[in-house]
Amino acid sequence: MDYFGLKSERLSFRKLKKKDIPSWVEFFIDNPMLQYVGLDLSKRYEMLAEEWIKAQLNRYENDGHGHLAVEIKENGEFIGMGGILQRDIDGHVEYEIAYSLKPKFWGNGYATEIAKTMKEYGLKMIKTN
Repeated sequence: MDYFGLKSERLSFRKLKKKDIPSWVEFFIDNPMLQYVGLDLSKRYEMLAEEWIKAQLNRYENDGHGHLAVEIKENGEFIGMGGILQRDIDGHVEYEIAYSLKPKFWGNGYATEIAKTMKEYGLKMIKTN
């Protein structure tokens, strides 16, 4: 099972690319949840989007996974990110399932679908490693 090519019923997942930055700016517009994301909201949205995506590219290099681009299978539209993040907690490696969707895609069950897909992958990954 290839982490960078996962698919679910309605969604496909792929590595993020720098070309995704302009589209990711939409995540920051009219998003009432930004206060909980832990970002410096005094920065321009373009800068936040660039930093977020670059952090994932670094995670791919260092951890072998991170947030992936999430696209609707039917039309290839980039709706957000989701994936498995590696965390060091008290000297132990732990894994977190995380996702962030552009606000206009909230309420469609995509977050649940992302979480289920990542959980299935994570359980198989942990079992085999």
